[in-house]
Amino acid sequence: GLEGTLPVEWSRLANLRTLRLDDNGGLSGTVPKQWGLDLNRLVELDLSRNALVGSVPTELGSMASLEVLRLAHNRLTGTV
Repeated sequence: GLEGTLPVEWSRLANLRTLRLDDNGGLSGTVPKQWGLDLNRLVELDLSRNALVGSVPTELGSMASLEVLRLAHNRLTGTV
């Protein structure tokens, strides 16, 4: 699986519709708040079953097209 942190640079992928990085276990760090500001066309974001930590960025709540958000089985805190 993938290892390392989630790149903030992926927020430049403006036409991205689906991002499924679930069940890697090796992804760590925080969820970039910039994703919530720039990935406006994202419909599905699945980051479940990794080693992500920190607060869930409130910016994810402003993603108007987002229909599916999976963050389970990480060490994230807060609400969207």
